[in-house]
Amino acid sequence: MGEEMESLHKNQIWKLVRLPAHRKVVTCKWVFKKKEGMSAAEGIKYKAQVVARGFSQREGVDYNEIFSRVEGYIKKMLGRFGMPSAKPIYTPMTSNCKLKMYLVQTEEEEYMSRVPYASAVGSLMYATVCTRPDLAFAVSVISRYMVNPGKEHWQAVKRIFKYLRGTFDIGHCYGNDTQCLVAGYSDSDYAGDVDSRRSMTGYVFTL
Repeated sequence: MGEEMESLHKNQIWKLVRLPAHRKVVTCKWVFKKKEGMSAAEGIKYKAQVVARGFSQREGVDYNEIFSRVEGYIKKMLGRFGMPSAKPIYTPMTSNCKLKMYLVQTEEEEYMSRVPYASAVGSLMYATVCTRPDLAFAVSVISRYMVNPGKEHWQAVKRIFKYLRGTFDIGHCYGNDTQCLVAGYSDSDYAGDVDSRRSMTGYVFTL
């Protein structure tokens, strides 16, 4: 317990302030856990963690807003890549998008050397894995060109950013009185991949 408190003070987890009038303190509790070592040489370690009892708050009484890490991450990402005020759009890719691998020209290679393409794709991958599965196909396409991307590929990345700009505050809400019917659809093209001429199959399920 002493190590936990020392760590909280060292990392400046909280700031000591006076309790405002007509406000209640969110209490905390200790959580204890026994962690066994990975090998016989490592002994048992006893862990102690202090956590806030957030469930003691009531919506509309103690708070009126919901904290969303997803929205915050997307806004921060848009700002990092210079697109916080980009014109919002509502599809991550155009219907006729056909990206391909090619050897970029010298002047285009110089331009792309100043573009954080890999960093942008990596940030989009993180968002896709965590909470934005609607980006999965578009991100899988742009991630194929990490080795030698061109301006065309960078424009595709920027389009995804514009899509996020228009949809970061949109979510799903399912009520308990709604009848959910699962419907599945699939389709395939013929030799749709520009580079390998392989066919591509897609599917979607709706509720």
